[in-house]
Amino acid sequence: MRRALTCALAFASLSGGAAIAEEISIRAHYPEGPLIHSGAVHFAEMHKDRVVTVTNDDQRTLYEDNGCGPTALAPYQDGFIVLCHLTNELHQLSATGALVRKFTRDEEGLAFENPNDASADDKGGVYFSASGDFSLTAPHDGALLYLDSKGKITRLASGLHYANGVYFDAAQQAVYLSEHLEQRILRFPVFSPGEAGPSEVFAELAVESLGKTIRYDRAGPDGLETDDAGNLFVAYYGAALVLALAPDGDILARIDVPEQLTTNVALSADERTLFITGSKRSQRKPFPGKMREIENPLTTQ
Repeated sequence: MRRALTCALAFASLSGGAAIAEEISIRAHYPEGPLIHSGAVHFAEMHKDRVVTVTNDDQRTLYEDNGCGPTALAPYQDGFIVLCHLTNELHQLSATGALVRKFTRDEEGLAFENPNDASADDKGGVYFSASGDFSLTAPHDGALLYLDSKGKITRLASGLHYANGVYFDAAQQAVYLSEHLEQRILRFPVFSPGEAGPSEVFAELAVESLGKTIRYDRAGPDGLETDDAGNLFVAYYGAALVLALAPDGDILARIDVPEQLTTNVALSADERTLFITGSKRSQRKPFPGKMREIENPLTTQ
């Protein structure tokens, strides 16, 4: 994919060293869920209730719905699925952004609470998380679900302590999921579309292991994406940080970003560029944030 923004430099060191990101960025209001698709960069602005598309220097609203609070989108059928975090819905869009259908329950009739992140698979479906309440003392109501190519939604796992970032790796036939408030990454083997085995802990990412002082009691791993080598990029919410993990879970690189509430990360098709979303705060409007483009430290060494 050609670069959608003008890329500047990111300085990184490996073997667990810190990297400082310097880049061209786009201002946004609590941005989440960057998606690189069909020659454009798309991302959600939760507190503007809209999805934005960026192509070269052009920026436009793809979809807007009052109260939706979108946090992610994924390719689906001829258009997209948008996760409305605040209304507990999935909105299916056409390629031009027209609303096609709303999903509010799975096949068992259960609602999904606070849908959060999504990742398309290689069979026309979408894996997505439903987080539950963002509280350390709340019940563990998070879940992993699957929307198949025909519109059926299946619940694959439940009882998670704030299920957050989701990424389907086609080469491994596995789904990675951030169990945010347990500060760890889970990995689910996929046997067939919408059929996953029991999870294993891929990486424990306790705040104390990050090598920096973090004064945020709900810090934890958020958005995820893997590269072709099986390395996993992790947006660490509350820590102003993106981690690059090796296939065995060891930390390869750290990228510091100005936004404390780092929400998600995506890779360009050539894997030389990272797109990182985050916000400076979440409790007081206007929720300033950025969608940043930097060079991938794993490809610039």
